[in-house]
Amino acid sequence: MGRGLNTITITDLATNQVAALLQGTPNVRQVTLLPVDKFLLDMGFIEGRTPDEVPSYGWGYSNILLEVFP
Repeated sequence: MGRGLNTITITDLATNQVAALLQGTPNVRQVTLLPVDKFLLDMGFIEGRTPDEVPSYGWGYSNILLEVFP
């Protein structure tokens, strides 16, 4: 983040393929993370799991805001 760029790699765990790269400008100069820290980034809905929402197959996402809470 000190260089003014952050990159998030989204990987499909079923295939181990990179599904997307999200790049942007962070709004902070520094975030301290440990090598064992993990994030769960959940986007969209899986068919049959969330009855009030439709699956998000083929959707495109933009202007993503990532907020991290301890």
